[in-house]
Amino acid sequence: MKKQLLLLSVFIIFCSSLTCAQIPNGGFENWTIGTNGFLNPDGYQCSNDDHPGASILQGAGYTGNYCVQFASAYDSTTGDYEPGMLRLVHQPFPAISNPTTLSGFWRTFNPNITDALGLELHLYDASNMEVGTGDINTPFTGSIPNWTPFSIPIHYTSANPVTNFSLDILWILLSNDPNTYGELDDLTFDTGTSGITNGVRSNESIHLLPMDGNGRFLIQPGSNFQDQLTLDICDLSGKIVQHQNVSKANSASLELNISTLSQGLYICNFYNNEAKISLKIVKGN
Repeated sequence: MKKQLLLLSVFIIFCSSLTCAQIPNGGFENWTIGTNGFLNPDGYQCSNDDHPGASILQGAGYTGNYCVQFASAYDSTTGDYEPGMLRLVHQPFPAISNPTTLSGFWRTFNPNITDALGLELHLYDASNMEVGTGDINTPFTGSIPNWTPFSIPIHYTSANPVTNFSLDILWILLSNDPNTYGELDDLTFDTGTSGITNGVRSNESIHLLPMDGNGRFLIQPGSNFQDQLTLDICDLSGKIVQHQNVSKANSASLELNISTLSQGLYICNFYNNEAKISLKIVKGN
């Protein structure tokens, strides 16, 4: 099967150094057995450690192998079904620019139209003073059967740089029906603006044009990149998995080929001493 790619978004950061502002294990690929004997996604405080049943489960990922499924588990001590919850507390934020949104993909099985998947985000400066917040939940209108992108706008009360954040993710169980659940995958921060023209993600500084369905793209640098620039491709952990130099004078260097990379979400960072442009790319099967 041909490898298909979807360009998700573009954001511009004017800086001289390289950063990948990602949520650790935001693709939910890494899991470890917790204190109650259940698999938990690495890096998160997990409700599986608080109740006798598993309310956080592995699901089939939008990209990669896994997503996280928020279900519910019966707790005989309370007589109720306890919903799944994950939490990140004062997680370091490595980016130079404050994030504008938190984005990801979700789907739900909610025939009762009374349950929802909710996310609540808090951002802090170096003194741990709250400087920004954002929240969202799936609508109480029934199931979302297919993977659907979402974005949480972040509202700031201060211009101080963000140094850490906390995130709560919860299955809001109002029906007490143990068969309902929500799934989440590919959480990432965006630190700028995005745009699309005629189906091709672009801005005034760079364009990526598909050359075929096998992972090859034509790079078209704009006026911000008169000479040479560097391309680093990062996975969700921030690890550089592919590197190349790009020059308008070398036509061979203007081709981006990620056909050898594994399925998943990647950040393509184009930069020189004056500017940086980053694009998110999802590689499918």
